[in-house]
Amino acid sequence: MTPDLSPEGLKRLLKSLRMHESRTRGVFEAAVVIEALVKERSAAEARIAELERALKEADDCFEAALTEGLADVMSDSPDISLVDLICRRILRARIPIVAALTGAQSHD
Repeated sequence: MTPDLSPEGLKRLLKSLRMHESRTRGVFEAAVVIEALVKERSAAEARIAELERALKEADDCFEAALTEGLADVMSDSPDISLVDLICRRILRARIPIVAALTGAQSHD
């Protein structure tokens, strides 16, 4: 088939080429956006894994303290204000750690 080289034929060909270029540019731009999103997701997943390791380490410290007799030492301590401080501030910090770890494990 011979191309239509008339002025109208060339206009149609040029219009077709411009439409193709526009679609191609849109696909390229979408690919760039998708690539950026994939990189962001990968970075977010790495950060989440890092935070989960930190939470697990903190929880392990609480567990070790309890295993090593923190409760016994607290019950034998004559310093009520220290026991109160540990209960109100330090041991209470384990609640959100356990909740976060439990939530993270349920989403795996």
